[in-house]
Amino acid sequence: MSFSGRLRLSLLLVALVPPIVAVAVMYVYTSHQARQAEIRRADRSLQTFRPFQSSRQAQLRAALQTAADDPSIRRAVLQLTADESLVTSIQSISSILDFLEIIDRTGRVRASAGRPGLIDRQVTVPNDRADVFPTVEYDLSGAHAADAACLELSDRLLLYGGVFFDEADRRMLEGIIDGSVSIVFARSRDDTFARMTPLTLYDRGDSIEAVLSGSADGGYYVVAGFPPSAVEPQAGSLVTVIGLVLLCSVAGALAIGWYLTGRATREIKNLIEASERVAAGDFSTPVMAYEEGEFAKLADSFTDMMFRLRRAREDLATAEKIAAWEAVGRKIAHEVKNPLTPIAIAVDDLRLSYEDRLPDFGRTLAETTQTIKSELGRLIKLLDGFVAFARMPAPEFATVPVDHLLQPLTTLYRHEIADGRLTCTTTTPDDPVTVDPDQIRQLLVNAIKNALETGPHVTVTVTAEATPDELLFTVRDTGPGFPEAILAGRAEPGVSMKSGGFGLGLVICQRIVYDHGGLMQLANDSSGAVITITLPRTHGPHSGH
Repeated sequence: MSFSGRLRLSLLLVALVPPIVAVAVMYVYTSHQARQAEIRRADRSLQTFRPFQSSRQAQLRAALQTAADDPSIRRAVLQLTADESLVTSIQSISSILDFLEIIDRTGRVRASAGRPGLIDRQVTVPNDRADVFPTVEYDLSGAHAADAACLELSDRLLLYGGVFFDEADRRMLEGIIDGSVSIVFARSRDDTFARMTPLTLYDRGDSIEAVLSGSADGGYYVVAGFPPSAVEPQAGSLVTVIGLVLLCSVAGALAIGWYLTGRATREIKNLIEASERVAAGDFSTPVMAYEEGEFAKLADSFTDMMFRLRRAREDLATAEKIAAWEAVGRKIAHEVKNPLTPIAIAVDDLRLSYEDRLPDFGRTLAETTQTIKSELGRLIKLLDGFVAFARMPAPEFATVPVDHLLQPLTTLYRHEIADGRLTCTTTTPDDPVTVDPDQIRQLLVNAIKNALETGPHVTVTVTAEATPDELLFTVRDTGPGFPEAILAGRAEPGVSMKSGGFGLGLVICQRIVYDHGGLMQLANDSSGAVITITLPRTHGPHSGH
């Protein structure tokens, strides 16, 4: 990501994160407070249910005691005591009771008021009969949730009665507890409500629930639900309004920040483009800022630095050229002087032999002319090499696949490849690169030729690889390695790896690499010499050549 992108992202985060965190904290806090208010309201409602339950149970026990004292019940008890097989019915004594039966200690119904179908059937009664207990009772309209109780009539008989928890009771209870009330018949002893402690609040996400009465053994539950009140939506609306205000503020801050960073980015981009032009060798275009201020001063300083660099570069290039040609001149003088000495000696010998009329003049003539011819050939070879170096043209770039650069080597060195002395490989044969194919071929031929000529049994390996940004060549051999003079950076005319060589091979290689904007590194490893050549994958030569 660019600097401007990171700057804008940082600005966005700084502008958005604090308001988002503040709104989130406010929402969580208000929601929590609203929820706590709901719980307190529900708890107060549960407290109002307790008197209702106590009053209902007290009325049931009083009505059952009244029924037990009624003469008709006493007569039925005497009648059942006198004759155990006698089955009778009784009259309903109280308008409060919805059902009334006389049962024995095993729970078998011996007499019933209004439900003759239950006579001689079993009734489920808890072992602890001291208090009111929940149960499910049936009549012609179906099942009813009910509260029931028992009173002892004799040592063998009990009075069993109770009241239904009907729709009227449910509506009345909803008015008391300020919540919804429902009757849920128990499906199993391991359902959700069986695990809830009566008169205890449970958070169910959207609402708060509590079991008011009932049990799994009783067969039903009276469940109260307390839905969210208007407090929580109001809190949510408040948070929404605050969030919108913050969002508008953030949007305004972002717009201003975006505008300011855009101006700064434009100035920075202008400087980056100027730096790229300088890196490409263009020192002639001044840098102009869009506005007055710090960036204008920076642009003026950059322009002044660029012009100073151009002058320094021109001076350095001139000094380098002078130094290079001075070295070439010294080498030419030295190399020309070497063959001239034996030529002069041969001419003197030939003249003396001719003047003295020596009998072996013919042999002397043949030897001296051979010496002169050999030394002249060496002079011609030397001068041809320096002429080739001096006349080396600028690269003519073309886009070719990597394999196209290695193909001429397989033809030129087919015998060496067949003998196993040369191996050329590439892992990216079809990747396109922009180079001067002829100069790269000359570069590789020079490197391979130098390596092969270091010994008759030397093997050479050439590898080529194109990365996203670079073209890499590696030339390895199993020869004696580079002399210390070359590794010390003195790959110049006169420093050679071969006896009788002029040292122009590596100099020409360096010139080609330099003109391509690349880098050539020389090293020795355990097996021999290594040349590593790194070139830009696209055209990026050094300027000024």
